[in-house]
Amino acid sequence: MANESTSTTWTSRILTEHLLPVALAAHTPKNVIQNLVNTQSIDGMGTTNAKVTQHADIGAASDLTENTDLTANTELTYETPISITPSEIGLKATITRKAIRRAMPGVPAMAVADAIQSGDISRFVGLIAPKARQMLGALDEKVEDTLANLLSGSSNTVGSTGVDLTSAVMINAQYTIKTLETPHEDFVYVLTPNQVQELQLEQAVMANGTGAVWYQQGDLSFFNFAPDVPRNGYRGTFMGIPIFEYSHSLRTLMNSNADVAGSLMCRGSGPVDSGQPGSFALVEGAPPIFDLEGDGSLRAAELVLTQEVAGAETDDANAVTIVSDAP
Repeated sequence: MANESTSTTWTSRILTEHLLPVALAAHTPKNVIQNLVNTQSIDGMGTTNAKVTQHADIGAASDLTENTDLTANTELTYETPISITPSEIGLKATITRKAIRRAMPGVPAMAVADAIQSGDISRFVGLIAPKARQMLGALDEKVEDTLANLLSGSSNTVGSTGVDLTSAVMINAQYTIKTLETPHEDFVYVLTPNQVQELQLEQAVMANGTGAVWYQQGDLSFFNFAPDVPRNGYRGTFMGIPIFEYSHSLRTLMNSNADVAGSLMCRGSGPVDSGQPGSFALVEGAPPIFDLEGDGSLRAAELVLTQEVAGAETDDANAVTIVSDAP
């Protein structure tokens, strides 16, 4: 046999690759801390500032004597208000018209230009949506980093610089936060991956002595790995208190970068003024907003995403900073 038509002779008519329709996800930090704090929106309130007030402790009542006038007044006061001012965060992506046309076969150049000039992002949903979600993720990463940076700022601190985290420090954090007489005891640990590892290594070598307490009676579910399917950072519990692990790339460094910061804190949920009070709050001045506009001289489209947001400590006595050496 001879002169057969094969894939070799038809090379010029055979596609060299098939582009799968969905790109693999990038490796990004988790959203952990922002799910454990109070949230508040002042969008549409006519102000760029949120002020948080807190009642001051007026102490205990006094002993009284029958038929004796109560003359001393108790001043009903407030703590110093905390002002939280959201600031703008965002990012911009510039995409050329040629890139859009090449990524959307069958769409002529004029249709692309018209859609950009009218700001009609719906024409590019299939192309832009995955990247728009990635841009939203970048906003979340900025918010998470802002909140993570607050973990090192609590007035009450346990642990030592340059020293691994231990169970004793974790227990000391519990004692410290209980002395602060918090409004509730829905506590959570927020730790770095390195801090969780140091605790696991400590437990792994406790074969006798105090280790027997943990292995026979203690609650150490964090010791065993559990797949974090929802990516909320939950790793199990330590003595009944949940441990949430925030992302390594966002770890908060302190003491000239010698240490990392974790926290034992009151879990916040709901609005600042009416929800369960935590130690930190996330205040939104404006939600994420996309803008699409054309840049004629560059023959491109600018996709802009902005948000107004701020993270702040609302109650210093609702958290204890946990210090340990940095990896």
